[in-house]
Amino acid sequence: MQSQYEEYPYPRWSGEEMDSFELENYMVRIQQDIFPNHLPKKKDISSILIAGCGTGYQAIAAAKTDKNAIIYAMDISKTSLSYGMRQAKEYGINNIEWIHGDILDLKKFDKNFDLIESTGVLHHMEDPQLAFNILTKKLSKDGYFKLALYAKKYRELLIPEKSLIKELKLKQNTEDVRKVRQEIKKRVLNGGITPRCFNLHDFYSTSEFIDLLMHQQELSFSISELKNLFINDYAFLGFVFSNLNIKTTYSNKFSDDEKMINLNNWDKFEEEKPELFRAMYQFWLQKK
Repeated sequence: MQSQYEEYPYPRWSGEEMDSFELENYMVRIQQDIFPNHLPKKKDISSILIAGCGTGYQAIAAAKTDKNAIIYAMDISKTSLSYGMRQAKEYGINNIEWIHGDILDLKKFDKNFDLIESTGVLHHMEDPQLAFNILTKKLSKDGYFKLALYAKKYRELLIPEKSLIKELKLKQNTEDVRKVRQEIKKRVLNGGITPRCFNLHDFYSTSEFIDLLMHQQELSFSISELKNLFINDYAFLGFVFSNLNIKTTYSNKFSDDEKMINLNNWDKFEEEKPELFRAMYQFWLQKK
């Protein structure tokens, strides 16, 4: 996995939307994300770990969100870290400490954190539960954890594309990505494949395409599996959506769940709308 991200750093991004992350502090951001739920316990946030920071997008967003917090940005890929450091310098960000390392080695790291973010990382690890447990031990009491993991129902919709890649015996390189992209387009136009990822941004960038459809190692989760992952140590605060219409539709369907934190209801909702978590399950937890 390290070699993949050294050759194809992820994600490729530009900073047009970075100004939107400038808020009073991190508590405001969490509250916005989990609305209409409210934070049950508030605490000062002075140290934030981005576990698997990739090319630095989340770390820089966090640094702009709360300029009084120290951001610890860790990744296994030196190439990705270098990109993030260059971007941080360009934006004049100076409250990030960059760490080259593996999440599994965090148990040797003599520090706990008030908040941890790990987005799109644990599902690429051999044992996500082990990595999650290590991160949990590094999170202080009442600390906040933002996690993002692949949704099994949506990932199953991508099986035709992934099967095509396997059928054509294509590899992780620019030439083969171009080949399979053209073949997918052809089959979509001929009605052979339902266009699940045809209009995604990731489809048109080599590193994002590889991460989406050609990753060396990935797992996906159901909502019940998410519960098993965190339920013993955390309170669920809510899912995060960029499209607020999703929460409106959910509210109309499950009006008795005013806080929108009933995971059984979300499971039923996803059953009806398997593309609901196309952008992964993204959610906030608070440590008990």
